[in-house]
Amino acid sequence: MAMLETAEQKDKIAYIYENYAGMMYHVAIGVVGEHYLAEDAVHETFLRLIRIIDEVEIDDAKKLKRFLVLLTHSKAVDAVRKLNKMKPTSDDELANHPTTENGPEDVALNAIAF
Repeated sequence: MAMLETAEQKDKIAYIYENYAGMMYHVAIGVVGEHYLAEDAVHETFLRLIRIIDEVEIDDAKKLKRFLVLLTHSKAVDAVRKLNKMKPTSDDELANHPTTENGPEDVALNAIAF
């Protein structure tokens, strides 16, 4: 809320949070399937909303809901993509990965030797 400058901006964000945060969480959990990821996606959605709050219109409930669903869905997909980039390598991939001729002990000993 500190990023918001005017009372109108704060009122908009408060209105959206009070009326749509639950719906946004359900959209996010439907995409990510994990509680913590859904919360992160909703948080990222609110950060985006704060940046564009002056352009967000809250007068038309259907239009606002549709916009929030799309924005939340997008942030949830981003969270899944980010998670997939961070997944550890599978054991099969590690087994097929070429290894160096020197084992870890040899590398450590070579590093110590001047």
